[in-house]
Amino acid sequence: MNASCFTSVSFGSGWPAPIDAPLARRCVAGLALSSGMVTLDDLADMLWGDALPTNWKQALRNVIAKVRVRLDTIGGGGDAVIVTTPTG
Repeated sequence: MNASCFTSVSFGSGWPAPIDAPLARRCVAGLALSSGMVTLDDLADMLWGDALPTNWKQALRNVIAKVRVRLDTIGGGGDAVIVTTPTG
């Protein structure tokens, strides 16, 4: 996956697809800059910092789901690129 200033993503030689939602961009940036696995707590901190929403785990799941759908629309296989495990 290539991230261009984290405002778009592309796979292989495909055209970049924009990621318009700010939280989705932060999510892609956090995942792209990580060294593999990111915990839910760390990803939430990247997205909201000290301003965590009350229902942050559900909100985080929603952001990840939207990013996966976006990746699927450009042929990136969102479920294969972003994998959720019991530990993160």
